[in-house]
Amino acid sequence: MIIKALLVLFFMFALSRVVLRFRDGHITARELVMLCALWIGASAAVLWPALSGHVATWLGVNRGSDAVMYLTVAALCYFIFRLYIRIRDVEQQLTALVRNLALREAERAGDSKQKSVLAESSEPRSGGR
Repeated sequence: MIIKALLVLFFMFALSRVVLRFRDGHITARELVMLCALWIGASAAVLWPALSGHVATWLGVNRGSDAVMYLTVAALCYFIFRLYIRIRDVEQQLTALVRNLALREAERAGDSKQKSVLAESSEPRSGGR
C-alpha cells in the first residue's frame, strides 16, 4: 500500500512539472496532452490494477503487466525519436551559427588586412632612389 501512495505522489509531482513546463512555454499543447495522459494513466494503473487487465484484453494481450510493458516500450521509442529530431535541429542551428560567425570573422580579417595594405601604400617611401 505504501508503494502505491509513493508512486501516485511521484506521478502527480511529474504531472505538476509538465503543467509548469507548458505554462513557461517549454512544451507544446500536444506534448502537454500526451504527457498528462501518460502520468494520469500511470496513476490509474497503480490505483486500479484491474484496469490494466481490461486494457490488455482490449489490446489482445494476455496480462495487464504485458500491456503496460508494451505501451511503455512504444512510448520510450517515440520519446527517443523526438529527442533525436531535436538534437538534429540543434546541430543544424549550431552549424549555421558557427558558419555565420566564421564568415563575419573572415570579413573582419579581410577588412583589417586591406586597411593595413592601404595604410602602407599611402606612407611615403624613404629609400635609395
